[in-house]
Amino acid sequence: MRIMQKISALALAAALAVGAAGCAAFGTPQQSESASAASAASEVAAPAVTPNPEAGFLDVSAYPGTVLEETPDAGEDYIKETLFVGDSNTVRYYLYGAVPLASNIGCSGMATGSITSFPCVQFSGYSQLVTMPKAIGIIQPRRVIFGFGSNNLTGDLSTAVQNYRKAIRECQKEYAYFTVIVSAVPALDQNRSSKSLRQSEVDELNEMLADMCREEGWYFLNSAEALKDPQTGWAKTGYTIEDGLHLSEKGVNAYVEYVRTHADSGEDQRPHKPTNVPSHTETPVDLLPKSEESDDAQAESSGVVEVTYQVQGNASLQGATVQTVKAGDACGEVWVYAAEGWHLDHWEINLDGQNYSEQECLRLSIPEGCTQASVTATAFVVQDTEG
Repeated sequence: MRIMQKISALALAAALAVGAAGCAAFGTPQQSESASAASAASEVAAPAVTPNPEAGFLDVSAYPGTVLEETPDAGEDYIKETLFVGDSNTVRYYLYGAVPLASNIGCSGMATGSITSFPCVQFSGYSQLVTMPKAIGIIQPRRVIFGFGSNNLTGDLSTAVQNYRKAIRECQKEYAYFTVIVSAVPALDQNRSSKSLRQSEVDELNEMLADMCREEGWYFLNSAEALKDPQTGWAKTGYTIEDGLHLSEKGVNAYVEYVRTHADSGEDQRPHKPTNVPSHTETPVDLLPKSEESDDAQAESSGVVEVTYQVQGNASLQGATVQTVKAGDACGEVWVYAAEGWHLDHWEINLDGQNYSEQECLRLSIPEGCTQASVTATAFVVQDTEG
């Protein structure tokens, strides 16, 4: 199974109870992630179903030359030459191993009005965080796929699009040679945790984004074709995690497969390929404070906490590695399976960097009244020593 890389620690003021209640003896790890990815790819490649005209799909015939059409699979090189910039769903492309960190800049909770003003990217050798436009200027990518909008669903959509347009233009001022691709906002699950969010608003925003791209000469990635159920218009079953807002691993794999098969086939516009590009670290999940512009639609203050499990070292995890639970409830069990010659040293849970567990089966309980949106638990696995 894929080894997830360490994600930056989150600040958490509320207490977490760590226990092993209900943890049974070792079992056989469940289906491998490679099989899961193959299943997702197979679903994307299934015969097309005629969409329900009431399901809110974009009329692509109105956007010739703007909506990216189906192409042969562009492969991994296409992904590596693409920079994915966006909100918490973009973070998940890296979290699930579908996109390398070098091609991923995601900031959880970010709405379109914060793109140009909020420093959120830390580069090696830089003393301070930089904004996303500055980061694009440093990386000098061949193309950028922008993935914002989910955190604007509770506000004025026209203002959101206006801010989006200004932000992309600002990115072009920093580096003028990349191809602009704007991705559709992912569909919501019908059984989402926040009933105030409506799929009709997602559909409306996506049409506005397609209009923006047509006006500006940018590309629009109509990924709703991969993520929406063609009959209901909601997210496909299993394509979001429990909250019905964030993409699941299955959804991420389907999305990245769609990116590869709806590729920008234009020439590289860069006068030369960049060299010695500094590496950057993951953006801390809780870096962006709540603002009036965004209710953080992906994890609004409704007592719902997203818990992410990851591993550092040669091991794999069994169990749901991203879980959404209500304050006062417990997560499902997650086991760590160390490779031969390795063993679990400890779990570290980001309660001021102090809480940890040495048990191979971890189950977290979120205390009543917890107002934090995210929690991370990292299993640190080390090599055995002789003697």
